[in-house]
Amino acid sequence: LYFSVVTFTTVGYGDVCPQTLYGKFFTVLFAFCGISILGIAIGTIGSQLLQKENDMIQAAQKASQRRIMGFFQKLTKIRNNQANKKASLKEQKPPSGWKTTCQNLLKKSIPSIALFL
Repeated sequence: LYFSVVTFTTVGYGDVCPQTLYGKFFTVLFAFCGISILGIAIGTIGSQLLQKENDMIQAAQKASQRRIMGFFQKLTKIRNNQANKKASLKEQKPPSGWKTTCQNLLKKSIPSIALFL
């Protein structure tokens, strides 16, 4: 196991090495196969992690878009309600004699206001 890890990770400490010709040939094939398998495994894991990250980013963007659209829909409702209220206030006519009633109230109340100079 130690020899496999050292060979696959291409560290190659040199404390354990083959002595025979067949052992050296086997080690070269073993290293190429092991490095290839390790590279494929790391690449697969990396691509899966990247895919998950992209999925999470897309989900966060969609949630953010929904929140923003909800905010603007509420804002539009509020503006429409305010416009309707203004329109309804413009349509309402003051009661008859309203202007004279206000003027009379002002004439009566102005002299009673104390001004401090």
